[in-house]
This record gives sequence, structure tokens and C-alpha cells, in this order.
Amino acid sequence: MTGNHWLNQMTEWLNEARRTHQNLNKKDAVEFNVFRYITADENGLSRILADLLDVRGVHGQQAHFLSTFLDLIGKSLWDATSCRFVECEQQTDALGTKRRIDIVVQGERWTLGIENKPSAADQPNQVLDYLHELRKRRSVLNETLLIYLTPEGSKPTPFSIDEHQCDAALQSGELVLLSYQRLVVWLEGLCKNDDIPYRLRVFLFDLQRFISVNVLNCREGKVVDVLLDKIFTDESTLDTTLSLLSLQNSIYQTLTKKATSALIAPAGWEVCRKLYPDYGIGLRPPEAIGWHYCIEPAKGSYQDWSYGIKLDNASNATESALLAAQQLKIDFPTGAKASAWWPWWRSFNGYLSHDLDPIEYRDWLSSNRAWLEMNNGEFSRRCVDLFIRLHESVSSRSCSNE
Repeated sequence: MTGNHWLNQMTEWLNEARRTHQNLNKKDAVEFNVFRYITADENGLSRILADLLDVRGVHGQQAHFLSTFLDLIGKSLWDATSCRFVECEQQTDALGTKRRIDIVVQGERWTLGIENKPSAADQPNQVLDYLHELRKRRSVLNETLLIYLTPEGSKPTPFSIDEHQCDAALQSGELVLLSYQRLVVWLEGLCKNDDIPYRLRVFLFDLQRFISVNVLNCREGKVVDVLLDKIFTDESTLDTTLSLLSLQNSIYQTLTKKATSALIAPAGWEVCRKLYPDYGIGLRPPEAIGWHYCIEPAKGSYQDWSYGIKLDNASNATESALLAAQQLKIDFPTGAKASAWWPWWRSFNGYLSHDLDPIEYRDWLSSNRAWLEMNNGEFSRRCVDLFIRLHESVSSRSCSNE
């Protein structure tokens, strides 16, 4: 099969699959998901999981969710009905440190801690400190367990706990590794339980789909299924597909170079970071001291893209940067966050007009929109227009103070 023939055939199959998926979406709204409209980041997912595990939660299912979760982690002998409280971001009081465990579930004779890591990196000695905290709470009448929840059920890094100490904690049963993949299976099981109210099952279904796409990076839908069926129909098609996959990085690099070349900063602005080779775009307006507007990925090179104000130096948050961030927090509070490097930032999520803040820009592996618009120049234009819109807000504060 020649390359041109394969590409033409693949384009035809793709269009056919998209039409099929559009018809299905029109009929069953398969792409509609409540989590598209809320901030379901690490903290948001922790709050949702904590609410589900709370036997007194508004879900009304009493101990059912907690009981099945305890089965999932191998603690079926723990009495879910004895749960006294579920708390997010609980401070590590026993150690007297300022650390906070993402979720703590306290039973009459057991304590469960959950460290939720859908994407964030470990902090120094973080898991080790949490284990020490739970050991301080342990007694003859109180068992303890720390769950380390990650996409693949991976171990904490040596940065967080020494490898030998980690293995010892796993062996003793103090620490359990749990993957989001198993969490999705747990949610799927709940969705199939007809005893759970329908509206709650719809919520659980949306949650497991959100996790599958945004945490596990599974591209869902009939479009993918149809293409895979076509690719595996004969060896020649598969061979051509695999050959093209070997060009993926070269294609991505070519597109980021095109986007970099198409980047035209407003008059007087400085381009301080380029998409190629820096995996980000940074523009500094003339009056910015110690900061610039920036977009960059939070996960790898292509995922969880965000935009905001970034400091030139995390240890030097200038007054100029803090004032700019303060104004953006006032004008654009939805989904806004702050960190050591970023006085104000948020993920691409359609908060502004879709022309400036396309939700498809958030994950370049689950949507091709960013890549396609790098090729035609729209990507760089949108990013510049986004920065200009943010700067209009920042400048309005300066003008009002004059």
C-alpha cells in the first residue's frame, strides 16, 4: 500500500468514524460530562472521593461506597459502619509538621489515609512523613493504612521515601499502592448496581469517564474503535500505520517550530520563551517587572496546558507581579490557582470566550486542535490574543490608580 493511498484511505475512514460518532452523540450525548464545567483537579478529585467514602455523605448510600472501597484495598474486615469522619487536607498533628494528608477516613478501630497523586510530583520525604504520622496514631485498638493513589499504581519516588523503607512498608501492610485504573473498575461496578439511585449512577459514570480521559489518557469513543478496526484489517495497513507512528516526534517538532515562527508579539513586548525548543510560550509586556505571561504543560510536554502569570524567579515575587495577579484574581476567579512560580494561573478550559481559551488546548494528546492550528498559524495568534486579553485586565488596574 502506498503512502498516499494509505493517507487518503485513513482520512476517509476518519471522516466516516467522526460522522458515526456525531450521530451517536446527538442521540445519546456521549460526550456530555458534568466534570467539563467544574475544576476536577487533584484537590477536586480528592473532595469527590472523600464525599463518596463519607457514610454520612449527601449521596445517601450510607456505608455502601466505603464498604466496597475497603474491599478494593483488601480491608474488608474493617467495619465501614463505624466510620466517624472523613476529612480532606488533614494536618499531620502527631508529627507537628505543616504537612496535610489528602484524605483521612477515621473508623472506630482503624485509620485510613489516602495520598492522591493523579499528576503532581512528590515532595521531599512526603510519604515517609505520612507513614510516621499514621504510626503515631496506631495502637492495639487502631489499625492504620496509607493508600498511595496514582494513575498506574506506581511506587513513591525515592525523593519521597527511601526504596528500602517503601518496600518494608508495603511488606508490612502499612502502605498499599492503588491505581486509578482499579478506581475506574470500582466506579464501573457501582454504576452497574441498580440499587444505587439513577442520578447518582450517572454522576459515577461521568466521574469514571473523566478519570479515564484526563488521568489515564484513554481516548474514548467510537472514532478510535472504528480506526483501530480498520488498521488491523490487513498487515499492509498496520505496517504503514506503524511506520507513520515512528514519525510522530518529527511531526510534533515541525509543528512547534511552525508555531514558534508564527508568533508575533505586540509592539514593545518581549518574547522570553518559545514553544520550540522550550515547550511553552512566554511574552513580557513593557511594564512587567520580574514576571511574564506564559503557557506551558503541567504534565510531560503535551498535557495539562495552563496559562497565567509566571515569575522569572520563584524566590522573588515582585510587587509588579503580585499586583497583576491580584487583578486577574478579581476579574477571572473561576478555576484560578496560585503556586510558588505562578501568582495566578488556570488550565485551558473554555473559561473565556472559546476563541481565546479553547478547552481542546488543554491536552494535545486527546485533541488534535492545537496541532492543526499550529500548522495554519491560528495557535500562535490565539495565544497572543489571550495574553493581550489578560493584560487589558491588568492594565485597567494601573489606569484606575492613576
